[in-house]
Amino acid sequence: MKTMTRLIAILLCLTAVFACKKTEQPHVQPHTTELNGTPLVNGNDLIGIISDAKTGKGVPGVVVSDGYDCVMTDKNGVYQFKSNSRSRIVYYSIPAEYKVATGAGPSIPKFYQPVNPKDKQSRADFILEPLDGGKETTWTFLGIGDPQCATSGNANRYTDETIQDIKQSVANRNNVYAMTLGDIIYDSNDMWPTMVASMSSVPTGTGWHVPFFQTIGNHDHDSLKPDTADDALDDYNATATFEKYFGPENYSFNRGDVHVVSMDNIMVASQKSSSKSNGKTWEYSGGFTDWQLEWLKKDLALVPDKENKMIILCCHIPLRNSKSGHCQDVLKLMEEFKEAHLMIGHTHYTQNFVYPSSHKAKGGLPVYEHIHGSACGSWWTKNCSSTTSGEPSGYTIYEIKGAHINNWRLKGTRRDAGFQLRVFDGNEIYYQTSYPLNWYTASQTVESSVPISVKGNTVLRDCFVAQVFNDDDTYWTVELYKKSTGEKIGDFKRLSNGTCSNIAAAAYYYNLKRKTSDSYRTSTASHYWYFKPSSGNPAAETDWEVIATHRLPGYENVSNTYDCSVLTREMDFENEF
Repeated sequence: MKTMTRLIAILLCLTAVFACKKTEQPHVQPHTTELNGTPLVNGNDLIGIISDAKTGKGVPGVVVSDGYDCVMTDKNGVYQFKSNSRSRIVYYSIPAEYKVATGAGPSIPKFYQPVNPKDKQSRADFILEPLDGGKETTWTFLGIGDPQCATSGNANRYTDETIQDIKQSVANRNNVYAMTLGDIIYDSNDMWPTMVASMSSVPTGTGWHVPFFQTIGNHDHDSLKPDTADDALDDYNATATFEKYFGPENYSFNRGDVHVVSMDNIMVASQKSSSKSNGKTWEYSGGFTDWQLEWLKKDLALVPDKENKMIILCCHIPLRNSKSGHCQDVLKLMEEFKEAHLMIGHTHYTQNFVYPSSHKAKGGLPVYEHIHGSACGSWWTKNCSSTTSGEPSGYTIYEIKGAHINNWRLKGTRRDAGFQLRVFDGNEIYYQTSYPLNWYTASQTVESSVPISVKGNTVLRDCFVAQVFNDDDTYWTVELYKKSTGEKIGDFKRLSNGTCSNIAAAAYYYNLKRKTSDSYRTSTASHYWYFKPSSGNPAAETDWEVIATHRLPGYENVSNTYDCSVLTREMDFENEF
């Protein structure tokens, strides 16, 4: 019955999608020379009116794009421009004072229409419904990394676990907006309708439906398109399927005092074989093309009062101060805003990258890159709800006030909101009868078809090891206290990035789950803090508590604190991981 219900929902969603596409096709008409009182410039083949649903009048100052150029509606609400020969979609940057229009389902944003650049003149009109009370001064942003669904079973878990958890987390809220940060599917084109359906209706219980915006990832680039050896043409062809289901690959919208931009930063190169239903996947690099940079410049040039607004840039592949593919140019453009944040997926582990002082926004805070762990955890491993590096699978909730991220925390799927860290015994040896691993041996080998080297760190012997899931090296502290009295015992030190794998998670995956990939020993991001008790024996210690404190950037004395007073042992893995 449950499966039949899902099938019916998918069929209803598809019917609505096709009906919507049929009625929203821009209409071609005899060449028009005037529109709503505005003379049209000869040669401008893409035209339209954006009007207010209540007044019926044109809305001035709305940015409209075909993915290559950006223009602004005039005093009559009219836009016009010469479309690019590769234009497939015309869309507008949703103004902060207006609602997000939805299409086939109440959670599917519909701010675009398809176009055909071969038409002599195409017209696409949009009607905007104003927000009650004007722009939102406070709102919630959800960052969701990598659902990466290859099968209907994966999609069922995404719907039953991730989407259901989101509904519960925001049950009493309005003004909630979500962004999936790429790899919606996993080289499986047959999954597109199912994934559209999974995010088509996400109510909060207050009458609000969460609009789900989308960012394209590498596995969302259609590998059933031919590999022509022309990388630019391949990328253009490979993004068509994503655009068919979710709209433009590069776009922006506004909420409150925030300008949100989503961009494709996957540059495809060639194809290779894949075990997923497409049978192929794209090899790629990260970055932005020349034309994408020009599009971004045009979009941001039309944002008024940037120095008093925040920018959120959503992409799939981390930038982390990259020097290639116009990444530095993009970061420089972000610095023109009061506050600047990147929202990223791809890695399947959490990492927060605080940029150096050379990248500061106008308000004085450094650019901050939030790399999200994956909704799929370790690719939907059976009976497992953790990422490859041991954080809980899930998403991140950001509270936004004005032009500032007021607060944020990682939300583990089906976990209590306060579940933000684990504590381990740095002396424990995991799975001694098969592939034994420990925290304190620098290099350890798991025998597989190709031996896998797992990285420990010698300083962890005799220490408490705290894994703080969503930490960074700037705004967090971790301390040990005597639980009964609140007396502070000492401060933890943080390991540098790249110096240790999550030994407990690696041991779990290689021993219990019999994984044979080096993905499960990642050491790129460090979430590990250590403190040596006087006894040198964490397992024998009693009456202790680890307190992790997150000082919120931009506030002098505002922080979140999280605690843990039990060790996670080998015997806990089936429940903890």
